[in-house]
Amino acid sequence: MLRSIACHAPSPSALGDAFAKALAAAGKPDSLLWLTDSRDAGPIAAAAAAACGSAAVGARTSGGLIGGGAEHYGPSMREPRVVALALHGAATPFHSPPEGLPDLPAEDWAKLAGATPDAAPPLLLLAAPPRGAGFDLER
Repeated sequence: MLRSIACHAPSPSALGDAFAKALAAAGKPDSLLWLTDSRDAGPIAAAAAAACGSAAVGARTSGGLIGGGAEHYGPSMREPRVVALALHGAATPFHSPPEGLPDLPAEDWAKLAGATPDAAPPLLLLAAPPRGAGFDLER
């Protein structure tokens, strides 16, 4: 299940708190993609990491946001905003380094590559590895 989350608050720290509450209300996601137009993305990143761990990916943007049933163009003149897509379900995040795939036994890759669509595990390919941690797939 995919959920769209959007919230706003008068300050970056209040936005982090509001985002944490919205994530808690939506239930712990298995992976999370978030964007904010806040001048300080730190509180939002902290809330995302607390809710989802290493499967949270986000960024700061000034190009507008779409989420929570609304479109917001350009930077907010009133309150900073955050939008997110929260994936609930068994998705395994992983990062593939430029020089190859994560180091797994060949039979594991063969099993993944040969799985039929109904038996294939959902995988979420991330653009960068998590900071200071590995993925379950790589452990």
